[in-house]
Amino acid sequence: METIIQENMSEINQNGLKHGQFKVLFKTFDKGTLEYVINPPTQEEIANGMRIIVPRRYKYSTIHHFSISLSQLPPYLWKALRTCQTNNTEHYIPINDGIYQYSVKISKDDDDIQKLYNLIMKQCPDKSQVAKLYKHLEKQEVKGWLMISAKKILST
Repeated sequence: METIIQENMSEINQNGLKHGQFKVLFKTFDKGTLEYVINPPTQEEIANGMRIIVPRRYKYSTIHHFSISLSQLPPYLWKALRTCQTNNTEHYIPINDGIYQYSVKISKDDDDIQKLYNLIMKQCPDKSQVAKLYKHLEKQEVKGWLMISAKKILST
């Protein structure tokens, strides 16, 4: 899957919007109003560096919740990643960016995902290390912007 994993993606809410979409209203110079429907970025768009930044005063809808894997967490939110222990079970604390809330599911591959993230965020990543981690994670069927970015690094 190259899009953010979410339940009931096709459900349309009471405002006529799909899960993850929101409306933004802007005033024009001639005192009119323009309305835009914003879609959540795909994993391909995140891999290409896209990020939605909307001043809070222009966003008129609820915060949407996504349950994702670590490899799908947008790069600007990795610094907010924290774990917590509840009832002897470790989990990530949900992350809110003001538009979306992400619940990151813990997996057995998270250590390798973090290593791959650290490698691809370097100016000049070690391609042999990227290839090794990419092949391992691909066998584990890990998907998301991180794998897309690693594949692009390996193809250059």
